[in-house]
Amino acid sequence: MGEVHEAIVECDPSECGFNVPDMLEVMFNKQKVLQKRLRGVDLPEMHPELIPITVTSIVAELGEILEDEQHWKDWRKNPVDTDIAHLRMETADLWHFVINLTLYLGMDAQDIFEEFEAKNAINHERQDNNY
Repeated sequence: MGEVHEAIVECDPSECGFNVPDMLEVMFNKQKVLQKRLRGVDLPEMHPELIPITVTSIVAELGEILEDEQHWKDWRKNPVDTDIAHLRMETADLWHFVINLTLYLGMDAQDIFEEFEAKNAINHERQDNNY
């Protein structure tokens, strides 16, 4: 497990054959434009007044995903087929709100990438120590 962890941590995105930070930056920039259009706000910038509604939106989107993906209802005798296309669309919708929250916290794509990297290292360390 430690070997995989080191490979993941040490893998520079450009060396791994993809450039996630650039894709993330594009997503953040598109969301900045949309939020400027919808709310007239320049981002990233602290907007604590928008955090509660954004968190509520994230929970609502997760609820929609949960409602669509009903295989968690193990008591159900006739499970509903998963509509993967719809689930993918809902997941993209969820990303809009997660990016909004990040931007409202004054963070940009680089900031969240760095926070993710730090937290990912902690998560691996926890697994290495039987957390």
